Amino acid sequence: MKNSVIANALNTINQFEFELEYYDSANQINPEIADYYYVKADNLENMNRFEEALEYYDSAIQKNPEKADYFIGKGICKTKILSQYFIPIKKF
Repeated sequence: MKNSVIANALNTINQFEFELEYYDSANQINPEIADYYYVKADNLENMNRFEEALEYYDSAIQKNPEKADYFIGKGICKTKILSQYFIPIKKF
């Protein structure tokens, strides 16, 4: 719990790389908490590491398929991936 509190504080000041380390520590303590995977996915997405983010969204969904936020996050991430391909085509 302490690690996730520190990670949340780091998120507030946009220290995503450090935040990932704290969520990894929290996840090792209790790997069944789906929110850890979700927040890590969100942070990876904020760092434009979309493919990695999708893996963590999938893990969160696997742990708790009832939470709509996980599916929404995954959908937004996929949209960002696709937009990388459409913008260059538009400019062409």
